[in-house]
Amino acid sequence: MESKQICIAIMTLIFSMQLISAYNLQYIGNFTASHPGFLSLIRTQDTGRINDDYSLFVSSFNGAPFTTDHVYFVPAIGTVVQTFQSNGHHTVKHTTLSSNIVWPNEVNQVPDDVFGKKMMSIAGGFLVPLKTKGSIRLVDLSTGTPQRPTEMTTGSDDHHWFYHRILWLDMNGDGKKDAVTCRAKKSLLGSGTGQLVWYEHPQTDSISNPWHHFIIADHSDTFFDITTLTTPTGTNTVIVTTGFFSNQLKIYWTTDPSGKWTDTLKIKSRVIEEHIGHVFDVQIDDVNNDGKSDLLVTSNGLSNTAVYVYEIPADFRTQTFTRHTIMTGFKSHNLLPGGGAPGSAKTIRNPSINNGKPLILLSGDDDSHAYILNAVSESVSDWSYHSNKILDTKSGTVGGITSHDIDGDGNLEIFVPAYSNNLIHIFKLLP
Repeated sequence: MESKQICIAIMTLIFSMQLISAYNLQYIGNFTASHPGFLSLIRTQDTGRINDDYSLFVSSFNGAPFTTDHVYFVPAIGTVVQTFQSNGHHTVKHTTLSSNIVWPNEVNQVPDDVFGKKMMSIAGGFLVPLKTKGSIRLVDLSTGTPQRPTEMTTGSDDHHWFYHRILWLDMNGDGKKDAVTCRAKKSLLGSGTGQLVWYEHPQTDSISNPWHHFIIADHSDTFFDITTLTTPTGTNTVIVTTGFFSNQLKIYWTTDPSGKWTDTLKIKSRVIEEHIGHVFDVQIDDVNNDGKSDLLVTSNGLSNTAVYVYEIPADFRTQTFTRHTIMTGFKSHNLLPGGGAPGSAKTIRNPSINNGKPLILLSGDDDSHAYILNAVSESVSDWSYHSNKILDTKSGTVGGITSHDIDGDGNLEIFVPAYSNNLIHIFKLLP
């Protein structure tokens, strides 16, 4: 196993060295982690020593029946990276947070203004047989040590669905931000379905009692993003959703004068796209550096898969979203249900560099690669990109990548989970 890790590390280092002409990517090292699926960097405390403030959370799941899934974390991850840089190696110790969450997906930091203290959320469940019991858990971080996750989805219907991401928005105008999510379910032989829903934040701030959910619409099932867009008649908060089962990229907004989402008759939507296969993930950001928001989208599957950018028009309610194809040609090594490529894409910028187009950090998912895509030019009308493999595991799955400046040096650290190899690789993006 040790020789295999060394070979992968050397191979990864060679790839990273090939990229220096486009940007400066340094390979730091890797450490063992059991089935790392999704990674998240969460600020769990404020000690004044930034190296100690961030923890790396790992969602670990196994598709085999009757296996136990886990969420574990590495505290003071900045110090871990610093030790890697100094010594070239480090024994990394994990702390188990939970072994009771079925197929944990994304771990997301809850904004501090939701509960007035540090919290995080964990979404769970998947379409794999015996792993379909989904849930949303909340974790109190305010003591500096993550507490045991508390489930908020204990309603009679909640466990029939699985969940991937939790974001926060005041949906009913009561001054408290509510939990927004997409959820899905699929029978073994039947088709899948999904819903865009929100869970009402109790006035008591309780995280132990069931949160009541409200359905906004069907056909949105996996990932989503929230932002505010300007139109000729004002501004609107919008929710952009993906439909893995419906094959739809959709945008929702409310016409309620006070911005509430409580009256479904006042909630409007339109289909942006339904011809790119299984729509997997979406991020809203200015991709071409023209000062306007775009949609960074991936479609996932065994065929008809790609990375796209959609330019948001001046009036998103009526005008055309212009699509640009950024990368195609992904080949999944997993042909079983649930397998496919690519995974999620996200823009990244080095904190020390404030100008120019962002890079795109991409998980290949079941094509066994991790990529950085860099723009060919700074022209806002040029959508050409170089594709660079920063990790090639040859087989298996690369999971959800995370990045942040966790040691305060102005440079971005990137953590890539090689799920099938039980390894997490660390990179640093330098100026």
